[in-house]
This record gives sequence, C-alpha cells and structure tokens, in this order.
Amino acid sequence: MPTSQEKLRLGIHANGFHLSLRLREYAERRVDAALGCWADRIAAAMVFLEILDGASHGLNHQCRVVVDLTSTVRLTAKARHWEPEVAVNRAVRRMARCLRSTLGRAGRSHVCE
Repeated sequence: MPTSQEKLRLGIHANGFHLSLRLREYAERRVDAALGCWADRIAAAMVFLEILDGASHGLNHQCRVVVDLTSTVRLTAKARHWEPEVAVNRAVRRMARCLRSTLGRAGRSHVCE
C-alpha cells in the first residue's frame, strides 16, 4: 500500500450508465490494493467503465485501466464481463501483471503483497 506521501492519483469514469458510489469505492479499493505498491512510479491511473451492446452476447461492462508511468510510458489493460465488478477485477489484475513485467524490464523490482 502506498504511504500518504505516495498516494496513487486515480480517476474513475463511467460512460453509458450511472456510476454508483458502491462501484466507485470498489474500483478504488481494487486499484489501490493491486497497484498501490507502484505509486511512486505511477504519474496517474484512470479507470474507464462503459456498457457495450454486443449483438450476439448482450450487454457487457468493459473496464479499461490506463496507467501513465512517471517515465512517460502509458499502459492499458481491458476486460469485459456482464458484472462490472468482475470486469474491474480482471482489468486490474491484467494491469498489475503488465506493471510487473514493464517495471521488471526497467531494472527495478517491486513486490506487491
């Protein structure tokens, strides 16, 4: 978890539906828990939630997590599911794997527990 000096800058946005306080707080907790250990390397993180109307699969929520690293690198992870919480979980997990891989290549090791 980041210290108070390393608070993760996070924005959460919804398109096509009302973002409830419960879902906003859920997304904040998930992002903070999964990505907070890299707060000193992240300039900003954004979560974009939207409803997609797939003709063959019905309505799905898409969650897109975008992270701007302090090294001017932008990373994006996406996931879709009919339950918005599941879409958030999957996208955040993908972003955590992406950060481990990207920051590991840069020569600095970070451990999230």
